[in-house]
Amino acid sequence: GCRLTVRLVRKCDLHIDPQPFVGYSAFMSTPGAENNPARTQHSAADGANRAGSAEQFQAGHEAEKAGRFDEALRAYIEALGGLPDQHSWYYRKGCVLMKMNRCQDAEMAFLQALELAPETPAYLTNLGVCLDRQGRRDDAVTAYRRSSRQGGGTAVAFHNLGAIYAEEGRA
Repeated sequence: GCRLTVRLVRKCDLHIDPQPFVGYSAFMSTPGAENNPARTQHSAADGANRAGSAEQFQAGHEAEKAGRFDEALRAYIEALGGLPDQHSWYYRKGCVLMKMNRCQDAEMAFLQALELAPETPAYLTNLGVCLDRQGRRDDAVTAYRRSSRQGGGTAVAFHNLGAIYAEEGRA
């Protein structure tokens, strides 16, 4: 008779960033600056810094899409130097580092993103992938579970968690 063999293959693809690309215009306004001359002077410098950082990030994003990961990483680092509170930028930095097979560094970038935006499913999913690639399966399972809490997880998190359970013979 016929014999069917099923082979489980675990796929740990990067999760695509669910957030839209944020251009520099989102970082330009400084409320209240128009009524205060001292703030106007500071705000103009701040606005220029924000625009410069956002332009650096955009350059990094373009380099990443073109597969120029070293260039993208440099741009993301420079952009974050001017605007260190942009969690999605740390996420992109982590994605580039993963593409460069620098999982320990990527882990740190994802943790920085999560510090600014806790419980973000995409960030937790890629953190799980990083941890799994480093052989830290229990930590990866924790990240995937956190990602999928209350039904908000990514398909990749559910898939990878299921694959780990299947490999370990758990239900």
